[in-house]
Amino acid sequence: MTPANYRILFKTHLALVVIIFLFFGSISIFFQDNLTPSGKIVIPIEFVFFTLLHGTIAYGNKKESNKARIASRVCGFLLFPFFPIGTVFGIFLLENSKLRPLEQNNADSERPTKQA
Repeated sequence: MTPANYRILFKTHLALVVIIFLFFGSISIFFQDNLTPSGKIVIPIEFVFFTLLHGTIAYGNKKESNKARIASRVCGFLLFPFFPIGTVFGIFLLENSKLRPLEQNNADSERPTKQA
């Protein structure tokens, strides 16, 4: 089995970090007056937690860690209910974190080797 597409997983998790940063960060900064007291506590916690989660998984995928690949699959599965954006990211993460069958180049395998 060949490894998953770690480069795409790395970029996808970085994109999720940016989206989370923009979404939760803008709520925390610009709409703080409209938040309930519990929202003023929960939203910054979610902001930090999800940013660190996806940032850590992105770093692991950059290092081509199998644990990061599995974490990407779990995140992809958990993103499914958040239609439509989460579903798109979920399918993308699941598809790119699969182990793929080893592809052999038939032209190289059929060529006889020279013996000296």
